[in-house]
Amino acid sequence: MIYNKFFQVLKNEGLEKIEAVGNEFDPQEHEAMMMQNVDSIEHHNRIINVFQEGYRLRGRLIRPSRVVVGKFEENKEEAETTSGKN
Repeated sequence: MIYNKFFQVLKNEGLEKIEAVGNEFDPQEHEAMMMQNVDSIEHHNRIINVFQEGYRLRGRLIRPSRVVVGKFEENKEEAETTSGKN
């Protein structure tokens, strides 16, 4: 109850949480803690998970979000078979 009240007071003063999951990685707002391989190109350079939430106060960055970023790498075997068919 105290945490919720405190957070509400900060929110009224202009504090906002940075929504990160699913968004594209932005080094101005996010700190990449690690990269994780993903299966689809749509998730490349997108945020998969958040280790620590980031916050802005009146539009200024207070703390960046610490995140896991997706990295898509095409398998070399698949690339060779698809290029060999052409």
